[in-house]
Amino acid sequence: MARNRRRPRSGLRTRIGLTNLGASDQIIRDLPDGQTLRAVTDTELATLKMPVSVLPSVPENPFHRRQTVDGLRRLLPDSEELPG
Repeated sequence: MARNRRRPRSGLRTRIGLTNLGASDQIIRDLPDGQTLRAVTDTELATLKMPVSVLPSVPENPFHRRQTVDGLRRLLPDSEELPG
């Protein structure tokens, strides 16, 4: 499921942080980007069998976006959204 959305600058910060910690370019390139959440595919998320609660950030910010909460709730229809 491809999405046309802007990535927050957190991806760049993560790359810089990993580089500063000594990670090679190959290791950084091999890290999965994820879909709804970085480093986890939507398929992996959808297989969760445990109770899940989702806590939205209030106020929303570039690193904790409402669309992520909505995406998780779609993938995990039995999840509970907590008040943010």
